[in-house]
Amino acid sequence: MVDMEKIWRTSPKGKKKDSFVLFYNTIYAVLTAFQGDTCKLGIWFKAVLEYEMYGVIPDFQDAEPEDVPILNAMFAITQSQLEINHEKWLKTCKKNAENAKQGKGNP
Repeated sequence: MVDMEKIWRTSPKGKKKDSFVLFYNTIYAVLTAFQGDTCKLGIWFKAVLEYEMYGVIPDFQDAEPEDVPILNAMFAITQSQLEINHEKWLKTCKKNAENAKQGKGNP
């Protein structure tokens, strides 16, 4: 279950972020790197969810030692994209707040 109280990504007004985007090219890179290994895919996806929701940086200590380098690499690629997406979301929140103050977008 998602603990909304612990969600770390918030808008400038404190609204908890309730979704995130994973681009197809990121997913394709991960699938290619893991070569169909659903165990590694599950470990990566769990790490992505815990990072995006709660800000937890994974250590992958439960993974097989030989899998840790690729998991770290794929997480780093994903983390970078998540940060870019979050910054875009913050800009959109700010623009929406400015528009609301100016009365734009209200019927």
